[in-house]
Amino acid sequence: MKIKSLITFFTFCFVVVTPVLLTACFSGEDSNSEAVLPLEEFIIRTQEGERFVFKLEVARTPEEQLKGLMHRTYLPEDEGMAFPAKESKVFNMWMKDTKIPLDMVFVDSLGEIRHIHWDAEPYSEEVINSQFPSLVVLELHGGIALEKNINPGDFVFHPLFKNMDKVDDPELPETAMDRLNAEEEAFLEKERKRVEYWENYNKELQEKEMEDSMQEADRQQNISDAIEEEVKRLSDEMDKKEAEENQ
Repeated sequence: MKIKSLITFFTFCFVVVTPVLLTACFSGEDSNSEAVLPLEEFIIRTQEGERFVFKLEVARTPEEQLKGLMHRTYLPEDEGMAFPAKESKVFNMWMKDTKIPLDMVFVDSLGEIRHIHWDAEPYSEEVINSQFPSLVVLELHGGIALEKNINPGDFVFHPLFKNMDKVDDPELPETAMDRLNAEEEAFLEKERKRVEYWENYNKELQEKEMEDSMQEADRQQNISDAIEEEVKRLSDEMDKKEAEENQ
């Protein structure tokens, strides 16, 4: 009976206590971390070729997003929080009841950083706008983006952006500016072709009109020559007839 009780006790400890220990380990190696949600890796690759890994809590529920990093007194340099939306939108953030400065990094659906608000002031109720439609906002340790030279046009890799298959590609994906420039070039090329088409059309039309005009002029000249020749013939006949009558 005692052996059975001991087995039951150790089984309980393994089932109940082990998940708690695993959760604590997953929350980060930094004993000073105040993370309350599981940490997930977000990889940032810069246009200069640098690569940084951040361990961020992901606030997925409205309650988690509402609380955010409020009341935290410490944030390790490689930690922070991600706020994913269901679809891209313009975010409006603030620092109400937030005790530590934060860098707010606004990321679009392809993982491109579109805007960064550096060193947001603690407790400020100023509205911080994403400026561009974004899918995720990353809140990082204040000043880390400037320190690591992280800028708009850099890319974030995480399953949220469905781009993990490109994380080790030699080149970064096309930026929104690249796509805009390509679209502009395609539009300009289309316009060039359209202008060229109409220029050729007008040129051909003018040549056709010129040809028709010359042909009409030739036709009018031929008619005029024929009339003149007929008048001359009639005149000659009249002169001959008159000469015959006078003899």
